[in-house]
Amino acid sequence: MFSLRHRSRGPATVGSKIFGTLICLAIGVALIGFGAWEIRRISAASNWPTIEGIVESSRITTSKRSKGGTRYYCKAEYTFTVDGRACRGNTVYLANTPTSSATAHTDLSRFAPGNPCTVHYRPDDPSDCCLEVGSNTTAWILLGFGAFLAIAGVFQGMRLFLP
Repeated sequence: MFSLRHRSRGPATVGSKIFGTLICLAIGVALIGFGAWEIRRISAASNWPTIEGIVESSRITTSKRSKGGTRYYCKAEYTFTVDGRACRGNTVYLANTPTSSATAHTDLSRFAPGNPCTVHYRPDDPSDCCLEVGSNTTAWILLGFGAFLAIAGVFQGMRLFLP
């Protein structure tokens, strides 16, 4: 007869527990670092100077989600001049997050070729530019999830090494 009892495959080795703990900590710290970097970058960009530019081309791109659905992005190329130097950019949202179809189409009409646009640019490197600074919500989520993983790794490590 078949037994519904759970069959143990033996205790996990201390080495595998340590490895799992280190992986959890490493991923957590990496996510914290990336989230903090992105938050700092977006915060700095909100203080960048702006200048008027001209949209050269624009289009909507899509990508399929692994669990169904579609992600939409408005892509645009634009030109602008800073201190007599001609510059080009192609970043619409600094925090390159997908939008809905409706938002992408609204952005496409706002950034139609020939339209003026407001360009945010980093003063020491105008090639680092965007049309919309965007939100750092995703960065905060990464930071929070990274903190959760790092704390979980610390607690797992404490369980392994403390009596």
